[in-house]
Amino acid sequence: MARFALALLALSLSTDALNIMQAQEGPVHTKNAQDIELTKGQSTEEGWGGFGNSKRHHHHKKPAAPKKDADGNVIGGRPSNVDQNAPAGDQGSILDPDSSEAPHIDDPAPKWTPPFNLTNGACKPNPQSRYIMEITNVAHGSYYIGKMGFGTPAQELNMLLDTGSDEIVVKGKDCRGCQGHAYDHNASSTYEINQPEGDPEAGKEEVSYGSGDVWGQHVFDTISTGPLKGPHMDLLEVRETSIQEFADTAPTALEVVAGMAPGLPEYVGQRMASHMEVRRFSECLPTNADENGFFVVNDDNPKEKGFAGPFMSMGNYYWAVNVGGMRFDWTPSQKSAGVPGSEKFTPLSKKKFTMLVDTGTTLLSMPKKVMDELDKALKTIGSDCSKMDQLPSLAFEIDGVTHSLPPSTYIAEESSDQGYAEKKQAARIKSMGLKEKDSEESEEFQRMRKLKNLYYREKKFINSKTGAECHLLFTEPVTMNSTLGELGILGMPLFRNYVVTFDFCHRQIWTKPHFGDCAKVVGAHPSNKDGCADNDVIWCFFEHLGEWFKSLFEGFGSIFTQESATRTGPRLKYIPGTDRLSAGARWLLSQTGVDGAGLVEL
Repeated sequence: MARFALALLALSLSTDALNIMQAQEGPVHTKNAQDIELTKGQSTEEGWGGFGNSKRHHHHKKPAAPKKDADGNVIGGRPSNVDQNAPAGDQGSILDPDSSEAPHIDDPAPKWTPPFNLTNGACKPNPQSRYIMEITNVAHGSYYIGKMGFGTPAQELNMLLDTGSDEIVVKGKDCRGCQGHAYDHNASSTYEINQPEGDPEAGKEEVSYGSGDVWGQHVFDTISTGPLKGPHMDLLEVRETSIQEFADTAPTALEVVAGMAPGLPEYVGQRMASHMEVRRFSECLPTNADENGFFVVNDDNPKEKGFAGPFMSMGNYYWAVNVGGMRFDWTPSQKSAGVPGSEKFTPLSKKKFTMLVDTGTTLLSMPKKVMDELDKALKTIGSDCSKMDQLPSLAFEIDGVTHSLPPSTYIAEESSDQGYAEKKQAARIKSMGLKEKDSEESEEFQRMRKLKNLYYREKKFINSKTGAECHLLFTEPVTMNSTLGELGILGMPLFRNYVVTFDFCHRQIWTKPHFGDCAKVVGAHPSNKDGCADNDVIWCFFEHLGEWFKSLFEGFGSIFTQESATRTGPRLKYIPGTDRLSAGARWLLSQTGVDGAGLVEL
């Protein structure tokens, strides 16, 4: 978890230890006058993304200037109208406009070093059987929700699996800014507050995600998923938040972010997979945005199931792979059809990239040169997403094994549905008896705010056959480099074409293509499978069996009508503003080349 990175700073007592620490963590951040000037309404974007950008970290060599979103709000850091020095439970509401307290400035000198926990429980034999969890798609696949139990007796909460952060963050019952179902520690007989002796923060921590910040208290309690349990697990119980989804009361509301990143090796014993003795876990997502995906716990040995790998994770904190040979390539059918440019592949870079493998991020992030070449490819089809079958696939090698992401995994059609934040805003305006501004300027401003995470937010791609707008699911390029080369993020589009298995014992990654249908590799169909939309004629036939008995002609007609309709454009759907960034992705995307000298270590 984030606060444990302080342990490495304690190694600065000797020169040799400091060199070791810098090799593992990157530059050490020390406070200077610029930090002190960041007062009301501002915050230093400190902290390591893999640990949720905790305010208790000091890894940046030079503090970044505060960044603002489309509304002019500072990105990251606790709002200045919250008293950070007040004890938990006595803090003012984050909505209090009258408070003028300046944000707390951390003392860079470590005063407390938590003990190491080097025992990786994931390497122990686990007698429990493989457990397949169906994860429910939310907002047309912007993210996926599973179930996890907390406390004794178990309180079942909605969980987002996030390999881009490393701790469990759970919405607390008394959380300010939260509504709906939440963890009630008073109802658990195994609850225990985590206030380590000597910790100046008394177990309190701040974590930043792409959708907002949380402030919470560390506690211990039992966690469970399926037949697997982890007693006395360290959790961050959210006491206050600016994440709007934590105020959602829908059945699919976000209630837990379950971090599955490896984290610091010194504290591997405190990570969830280690604590629950789960060596392998996998995730698979469908290309059909209206179907559910799968999270497999205690998964089988991928070597015996035809997976490619193992690929050693290159990150010290994150799951990351070394990618080379990035190019645009074409399928045999595209070549035979004479698609412009398909006569040869297009190299995108001679360099190798380091890519985060991130279940908690909706989008892809590629180096700038890759995006420039994609711009050229889009011009050849006139930015018409009905012609996405004429776009190349993104192909690359991981340790010599070719992987490919077809356009169906990174192009989505805009949905007219509303995300939670948009629904909340509309309800607020209605309750106040106001009317939304309908001027062109206002609409454009709202559009830019919703699309703020997209690289192509200022361009429009239209399906000429349906008139629908499409979006390419890419973020801005990461401008910082790592010690292993340029950086990128393989978010959910990777999981829409491959099932990915993470081996927590050996820090290895395995992959196997599923081509949009998880049933081929997981061994289970989603409960909401749409065979017609998936072009599965046999499945679609049985879905319409009753209708077929009534009318043979109408039955077959409905099958082939629906099948052909899926070929006019993207099968993925996108609700602007609902995309998610993990803590690690948020941190990397918030940095610029001038924010700090040197290279970042993953």
